[in-house]
Amino acid sequence: MQECIRNDPDVYAAFIRGLIKADGTVHNGYVSWTMSTLQFSYDVQRVLLALGFVTTGKYEHPTRTSWAINTRYILRLLNVSIAQRFMSEIRFYFPPQEQFTG
Repeated sequence: MQECIRNDPDVYAAFIRGLIKADGTVHNGYVSWTMSTLQFSYDVQRVLLALGFVTTGKYEHPTRTSWAINTRYILRLLNVSIAQRFMSEIRFYFPPQEQFTG
């Protein structure tokens, strides 16, 4: 995250591209990330907001049937419209089976 402190939108976008490539999910047109620490979730949310992308966040505690042993912090782009703008502005393209409809 230290590299992102430069307040450079291109650096922010590159960081987010790497994050979604490494640990992002697309489901029904919604882009989301799952993280294991609350602080990192807040940091990513601030970077996305600095780029103009509104997110929602939630957390899930592990259950007996879940694979995780720690709380998961989930960020999701607010809606499909923002996700489409995300694809264009962040210059990240999902595989064809994950493309947005509409």
